[in-house]
Amino acid sequence: MTSLLRYEATEYPHFSVRLTVYTGALLKWVGYGSCVGSVNYFVRGESGWGWLLFLSCSISLYRIAHWIGGMPLVPSSLMSLFDPRRTSSQTFFERQLIKVVNRYAPAIESQGKQCAAVCAKGLANLEQLGAKELALTAVDGTVLHAMYVAPSKQVKHADASVFSPSQPPMVMIVLNANGEFFEHDGLYKEHSDALRYGQRGFHVILMNYRGVGKSGLGGWASRTGLLLDADAAVQFALYVLKAPEHRIFFKTRSLGGAIGTEVASFRPKLNVCNARSFSTFSAAARGVIGPKFGKYAAWAVSFLFWDYDSVRNWKLVEGFKWVEYIPQDTMLCRESILYYALSEDDSIDTQSLNVLKMRMTNGDTHNRPLYEFEYSERWSFFAKAFKHIQAIEKK
Repeated sequence: MTSLLRYEATEYPHFSVRLTVYTGALLKWVGYGSCVGSVNYFVRGESGWGWLLFLSCSISLYRIAHWIGGMPLVPSSLMSLFDPRRTSSQTFFERQLIKVVNRYAPAIESQGKQCAAVCAKGLANLEQLGAKELALTAVDGTVLHAMYVAPSKQVKHADASVFSPSQPPMVMIVLNANGEFFEHDGLYKEHSDALRYGQRGFHVILMNYRGVGKSGLGGWASRTGLLLDADAAVQFALYVLKAPEHRIFFKTRSLGGAIGTEVASFRPKLNVCNARSFSTFSAAARGVIGPKFGKYAAWAVSFLFWDYDSVRNWKLVEGFKWVEYIPQDTMLCRESILYYALSEDDSIDTQSLNVLKMRMTNGDTHNRPLYEFEYSERWSFFAKAFKHIQAIEKK
């Protein structure tokens, strides 16, 4: 077992994120206060207790819906309910949810345990590659399970001008797709992202979002919570690894693309590889669920404040950025694919977009790995990003 690294984030990425977190905490205590107040009014026989009870119930139901809604929206957290590593830290609501899942979808328990076994194997492989476990604490106190991979001592194909020992470190933060665990990367062994980018000279950070694998839940799963998770990795890169913001990359896919692009809108010098992601979460939900019930899924996503506006956030990113997409994406409908939303936005110069169009294939195109020639194309964008970084450092 490798030694465990620890880091606690100390800042919010943006005032709006802090405001959202504080508002959620305020609602919680307003709900508690309303509940106590309604009991007091009821005992005294006064009429105000009904309104306070209604307010308390409304806030409680919204919070429960938000918490439970996060499970299907981030299904890897639902699978993680049955991870043996989490049984000692399960909350009351998690235990009740397990009962519901076992009653109506009993197959999920066996799938979750199988997934935990696979993750254990992937974690062991990552450790054999030299990765170190990292406990990242987000600014709201949620402890995240992550891995840190130092650059290889024998760097391959690196651009000496940006990777020389005299230069600040270059950091790659990998943000997973929906339903993924960072441990899956270890299953690829010598073809893993951790090793691939470590051999290129990057410091690599892999992580699981809150509620996923061994990561803590953090009160409830939320869009804002996932932003805090990604930003905790950014702060580790900034303040522990001492990497300047313009030397930090997000390598993302699907849900990770929406998270990384929004965090980069708050820290605009970050560089973003946005792969096979969506324009908004509500549009993606509408496409996944289908025309009959999709509009209700889109409404639920918006109501629970789970939506991401990746087109808006994309425009705010000042670092080098590129989008990767596949035309016949088996998960996303055309209307929800980020590339098409960007190319159809009149305020965006389509000629300036950096685009990697993946080869059309059969089978699951949303989750398939890149071919080697596609990795080569991706690296051509990294080469452009390095020129962008050099231009910044010359000023």
